[in-house]
Amino acid sequence: MIDYTKYKGLSGTNITTYNYKQFINKIGISKLPPALLKGHQFYSKNIDLFDTNTSIADTINDYLTDLNNYVAALPKNKQDAIFFEDNGYSQNKFTGSKYKLTQNLKTAEIAKLVKKELDILHGDYAKFSVTSDLFAGGSSIRVEILNFTKFNPFTEEYTQSLLNNEPYEIFRGSYNRQPAPKKTNEQFEKFINEVNKVLNQYNFDDSDSQTDYYHVNYYSSVVFDEMAFKKIHYPNHPEVIAHVKYWADVESKKKKSSEVAAQRKGIFKKDEIVYFLGYLHESWHKYKLPLSEFYLVKIIKSPNGRSAYNNNYLVRILMPVNSLKESTLNFYKKIGRDKNFIQHKFGTFNQSDQSLSVYEHALFSTDLAPKQIAILKAKQLAAIILK
Repeated sequence: MIDYTKYKGLSGTNITTYNYKQFINKIGISKLPPALLKGHQFYSKNIDLFDTNTSIADTINDYLTDLNNYVAALPKNKQDAIFFEDNGYSQNKFTGSKYKLTQNLKTAEIAKLVKKELDILHGDYAKFSVTSDLFAGGSSIRVEILNFTKFNPFTEEYTQSLLNNEPYEIFRGSYNRQPAPKKTNEQFEKFINEVNKVLNQYNFDDSDSQTDYYHVNYYSSVVFDEMAFKKIHYPNHPEVIAHVKYWADVESKKKKSSEVAAQRKGIFKKDEIVYFLGYLHESWHKYKLPLSEFYLVKIIKSPNGRSAYNNNYLVRILMPVNSLKESTLNFYKKIGRDKNFIQHKFGTFNQSDQSLSVYEHALFSTDLAPKQIAILKAKQLAAIILK
């Protein structure tokens, strides 16, 4: 039996065979006294026999008792460092080396730091796109490797498949084959891990997927743009040819769509006053307006030309207050709609700093064909409203 009497009689803590590995590294094996160091060596060599050999179990239990007494005699701050480290909700919290220094930075600012560091470390043979995003559940940083020239990132099997111009389905084989064969080799996966280390040194992760609990500084991802590499090294591969053709078609359709939208786009802007030559229903007679005449309208929303079903303006018809019947005017005042009686000043028409009182009526939709409308000049406005 090893002599541990030097440490007996001190108040114990609670290191057991269940948590020994967790705490022994925090205590520091190299800092153990010689007698406890021998106990640690005995423990490591014989722990597999703990449940089957009573003599070994007794020796290990005595060692753990003395180890607990030794820790209990340490200063409180050292005990706290061993037993009370914040392991978070998950008890497996990860904290990046630069998190505390940057925890008050916005995700977009951290993304810039990540980009700068990646360019310094790997910029000679890789190009990176680092983007951040904000959403209801938090934020994220995505690192995309756009170009990689240091070595071939693909496995020999997948490289040969590409040289043979085989589609991925042939390389993949039966979908009953699990797991799927890897595309990238171990050397490139190590490089991805290095990129992840740079990305996550500003992060912390206290998530526990088993309880569906997620708590991070930001979500992170690293992706490799395989197509950019294939375009350079395997330009005749069917996937590359199809990819190039697809995006060429997309750009062509976008260009045509923009040209059509430009032709259909509204020529009048929001809040512009125009006059409209159109038919209004006879129920409008209470406003003393002719059934077929020029009507003043205010543009509320102008079409952008991209709608496939509706290219109308949203407008309000404007009428002089004095065109309303007195009973109608009193009714609107009674229900508080008199707030919609607003003052419009129309340029040169206000030579004496006078204003024109008009009423904005309900919204309606119209195509406002260019032949039917025009921007109303001040004199024309005065002529129509004061007619």
